[in-house]
Amino acid sequence: MNSVDKLRRYIPLLLRLPLGFIFVFFGIEKFLEPAATLAIIQASMVAFLFPPGNAMIYVIGAVESIVGVCLLLNIQLRKTAFLASILLLNIIIIAQIPQDIILLGVALALAFLGNDNPWKT
Repeated sequence: MNSVDKLRRYIPLLLRLPLGFIFVFFGIEKFLEPAATLAIIQASMVAFLFPPGNAMIYVIGAVESIVGVCLLLNIQLRKTAFLASILLLNIIIIAQIPQDIILLGVALALAFLGNDNPWKT
């Protein structure tokens, strides 16, 4: 086994930790600054699908935070990564943030790769 093969098993770890931190950060941000997210949703083409007020933003923030914590703690990685990819696809469509396509790729990679525990012998 060469050095590249030894490092390959760390790929899920290196993908899930930054993605988890991003989800936790933006989930908490929705609780601290709900008006910013509300403005993005109201400016979108599908604003009519969302109820008025901040209630939905708090739900989205809670889901994002839970997904982030599950990614950080490696809980049900494939299912969590799939849920993260659905959330990111919604962000790309609703908030029209095309840069999140990179995060979508990371989430899909985790959903397909699963977890190769680097400490397993």
